[in-house]
Amino acid sequence: MYSTRAFAELTGVTVKALRHYERMGLLGPMRTRARYRRYAFADLQQIERILALKSLGLSLTSITLVLKRGPVGLEAHRTMLEDRRARLNRAIAALHRIQQDDNPRAALQRFMTDAAWDRWEAKRQRLAVSRPPDRAPASAIALFRDIAAALDRVRPSGQPRLQALLARSREIIAPETRDAWSRRAAWPAGLRRYAASCYEMDPDVWERVVGFIDSHGTR
Repeated sequence: MYSTRAFAELTGVTVKALRHYERMGLLGPMRTRARYRRYAFADLQQIERILALKSLGLSLTSITLVLKRGPVGLEAHRTMLEDRRARLNRAIAALHRIQQDDNPRAALQRFMTDAAWDRWEAKRQRLAVSRPPDRAPASAIALFRDIAAALDRVRPSGQPRLQALLARSREIIAPETRDAWSRRAAWPAGLRRYAASCYEMDPDVWERVVGFIDSHGTR
């Protein structure tokens, strides 16, 4: 039999924690006539069970249920841990990219901008009512497709086909839209993907088309 202090020293668990486990119903030490607690080998075994389950990240409430009913809720807990691990992996990867960037300060700013966009986009998706997807006018979509195809076939600048397409872009693309494109270097990555989706394009192809329009004096 162990006194409270001796049992705490033996197990490496604080006296405060032992008291808390007792209040939770996880421990039930014997009492002397003078009401002093005495811990037995069975209590040591129980402490080892508690510590083992705590190592899984379970709360004391969950540990109480597991010890009483068996592996209740462990599947949900595993899923929660996997989600947490995925978030940690993303955080570690983001930190690595920031630290390895030639301009860590700018990389940090991009990360914060992207994170803000992703957070608000997730909130919008949770709250938005069902509606048709955002889409650019059909004339603009057709123009972007024609420019993308032309850029794959001919060299930019000086080609009649591309010059005609640039003239079309001046008629179709509003000045305020072109002005927004001129600042796209500071856009979050999510905004670039969103803009490309409005033109039914891959983000890299969309960027190539916008870059061509922007670099040929259409603003």
